[in-house]
Amino acid sequence: MAWHKIGDSFYSTKEVNAHEDAKLLTFALMDIGIPGAITYFCISPLISYLDSLSFFVVHTTSAKILYIVSGLLVFSIAYAIRKLVVFVAFILLCTGIAGAVLWLFVKWLWT
Repeated sequence: MAWHKIGDSFYSTKEVNAHEDAKLLTFALMDIGIPGAITYFCISPLISYLDSLSFFVVHTTSAKILYIVSGLLVFSIAYAIRKLVVFVAFILLCTGIAGAVLWLFVKWLWT
């Protein structure tokens, strides 16, 4: 991936090539939205656990470093597997639709 300097900002090749709104929406959803959601759902239990501890444990530099490092680690892993997550969600959606159609067909046969 290359970086391009436009004005005072640096943009990746994906951002430069995403001229259409649909491409930009796909870029934002795939590269930011899905890893961000996975990070949120993975880090929320950690934050809840640390909030239940005493004041002097939560408000230390080591706790803040733990927040930052764990968030970056989870976001990096989620960014790496983002296409797998979309594929699995698509397969589950197709399976659910097929199961619902089959269930309605069997229900129709028995009535």
